Amino acid sequence: MRAIAYVRVSTKRQEEKELSIPAQLREIRAFARMNEWEIVDEFADKARSGRESERPQLQAMLAALRAGRADVLIVWKLDRLARNALLSKLIRRELDEHGIRLVSLKEPTGKTPQEKLITHVFEGLAEFYSDNLSQDIKRGQREVARKGFYPFSQAPIGYKRVPAKDGTATRYLLVPDEAWGSVIGRIADEYASGRTGKQVADGLNADGLQIGTRRWTAKKIYYILKNPVYRGDTIIGARSGPPEDLEIIRETHEPLIDAATFDRIQAILAARTNDHSIARFETSPYLLSGLLRCGLCGRHMVGASAKSGAYRYYECQGRKQGGEEACRGIRVPKRKIEHAVLTEVRSLILDEANLSALVGLVNEELSGTRDRAIAEFEGAKKAVAAMRRKLQRNYEALESGLLDLEDLAPRIRKLREEIRLAERERDHREVLVQEQEAAAVTLESVLPYARKLRETLRIGSLRERKAFLAGLIARIVVRPEGVELEYRLPLDQARTEEVLSPVLTRVALGGGGGSRTRVRRCRRLASTSLVPCSGFGTDAPTGRIVRA
Repeated sequence: MRAIAYVRVSTKRQEEKELSIPAQLREIRAFARMNEWEIVDEFADKARSGRESERPQLQAMLAALRAGRADVLIVWKLDRLARNALLSKLIRRELDEHGIRLVSLKEPTGKTPQEKLITHVFEGLAEFYSDNLSQDIKRGQREVARKGFYPFSQAPIGYKRVPAKDGTATRYLLVPDEAWGSVIGRIADEYASGRTGKQVADGLNADGLQIGTRRWTAKKIYYILKNPVYRGDTIIGARSGPPEDLEIIRETHEPLIDAATFDRIQAILAARTNDHSIARFETSPYLLSGLLRCGLCGRHMVGASAKSGAYRYYECQGRKQGGEEACRGIRVPKRKIEHAVLTEVRSLILDEANLSALVGLVNEELSGTRDRAIAEFEGAKKAVAAMRRKLQRNYEALESGLLDLEDLAPRIRKLREEIRLAERERDHREVLVQEQEAAAVTLESVLPYARKLRETLRIGSLRERKAFLAGLIARIVVRPEGVELEYRLPLDQARTEEVLSPVLTRVALGGGGGSRTRVRRCRRLASTSLVPCSGFGTDAPTGRIVRA
């Protein structure tokens, strides 16, 4: 009988114990010799979970069996083959289809009803163990992170792990790395200022800042920019898994990218990658690329040209790819809609009177946030004081002889740890109060930036103007009756509506399915819903801006 051996370990700890690859193979080889079977090949997966179906050596082993290279598959235990009942069943079904016998050294794997039942029980136990172990690991990671320690074995680039005592256990703090921490800050600043991931990576490589022999790539830059760990948070769960399985523990360590910059980067990333590749957004000559959506089908509007490039448009991607059956389609001239959007932003969002109203709104929002921060800081101070009084009473009970040291020692240790954590929370709240007090803005401080932004929109490069619009505008929805601009204003919606109603406007650009476009400006509401333009008629000259 020809046999194939398959072995697996999922952790370094298993590799160092009796479950190691060599230990499993020794027992399998001895078993084969005893049965006078010839082992024609051996496959070993290291550091791979039994829940994974795409293990390299597992797939290679199955390919060898499909090719008829063996009659028997030998494993040390069934859970080495799979820790998922469904995956195990699929593998066994494939083995049966090819006439391959499965043998486990530790469990029965015969064909009698009793042996089949026992096999199913062991497979179920393996899956239960895996699920339970995963939950226990996540629970432990969650508690470690909430104490301010880093629960993983490898620090992300820009950080290093520093050992620290947590009672009798040794934990690790995540602290900025002196050499690479500033590089992460540089990456964030350059991308937030309008550079692309590739441009940031090329700059780092040109300055000789490679990670060992590995060069920076745009993919690595985007991985860093999207990772909440650099905002000071810890992620429990695999980022590649379902979003509902992820848990973020906030403010567990010192951030390398401040919260405001991180949030701005996410807004730019969302605008650039929303159903479009980053490269497409950056290289497209169309200023509103990635922002325009068809109001009929919801698809992006993409650049198109006619008559050898003499005329350029934005048109519905749904109609362009699927014809009228996919969408009736909308087309608007490139120059008209870009001019109208830039005019709105320059004359209204960056107008001095309107900026004054916006500054007042921002300061009002900051005032409420500051009051909450002060209240939380005062609460944290009171909590520390209460714990210290409790600790003092324990010391007094010890000195008076009411309780002995054996009784009080565990309480005192626990109280000291609670006080340490509470003081850390109090200090953190104090920093937040100081940050809020320094965050108030004045019109005088805003106006120079507004002038610079107006100048950028007027003569800036295409990339600079795109970056600015992506940070300000969430999306632009084009419908036959008008155009809707949705701004990125992360403030209280009801108060925003009240203050901004006389500030923001909607632009209505007519035109559906053809090259003839009516343009009309509506100056009435600031909500994010479409504002219909009354009197929008066919008598408006093509391409002309009609004042409401």
